[in-house]
Amino acid sequence: MNRCNVLIIEAEHTGPIPEDLLLSLNFSNVKKILFSEVHTAFETVGYDIILFHCENLNEQQLQWLLPLSRKSQHSQFLILSHQISIHAYRNVATMNNLITIQMPSTNQLIQKVLNEFLSGTILNDQTKFPRFITDEPVRMIVMETGLLIPTRMRNYSMGGAYLEYKGISLRVGHTLKVNLMNQENISAKKVLQLDARVVWVKQEPGRKGRACGIGIQFLENERAA
Repeated sequence: MNRCNVLIIEAEHTGPIPEDLLLSLNFSNVKKILFSEVHTAFETVGYDIILFHCENLNEQQLQWLLPLSRKSQHSQFLILSHQISIHAYRNVATMNNLITIQMPSTNQLIQKVLNEFLSGTILNDQTKFPRFITDEPVRMIVMETGLLIPTRMRNYSMGGAYLEYKGISLRVGHTLKVNLMNQENISAKKVLQLDARVVWVKQEPGRKGRACGIGIQFLENERAA
């Protein structure tokens, strides 16, 4: 049995963490609360692991999670979320003690992450985890031609993404400006702009008008427009 103190925070309308997952983790001391019970002065002192379970990781939750994770460096935060926008992910991925896993996930993966934390392993290497599935609108500019192409992001990681688009031929090596609206706060018109390079192209010969796919690698420059 894992002898550590665990706090489980569940967002409303998400449903509880599956009981078989909790049984497989085998923690000795677990406390559960709802996200509505969390407030600005909420304390996590004494908790080794904080599990946050939500349907869609959003800005309201990040306003609490990010400052708290900075303040609670001795606690490991694990977010289990069914949907995670790239805006939210790129915020949480900078935190050394905060890891995000997309649900549904296997109990084995979640166990592995927590076991690594309990053994003292640093968990901020997001390359260990699968890509996140999404469906977000993207506007990309091809720097070599100036073309503006509307597309959709189907999955992403910290280092790159898979995009689908129609009608324009792209080549490996093309450089892009990738613009993503904040899906949680579209009215604010904040755009995340990422520099990227095409690293592979998925061709579908003989299927005119169907979506094509490209794999892109994010470059270092990042800014909010």
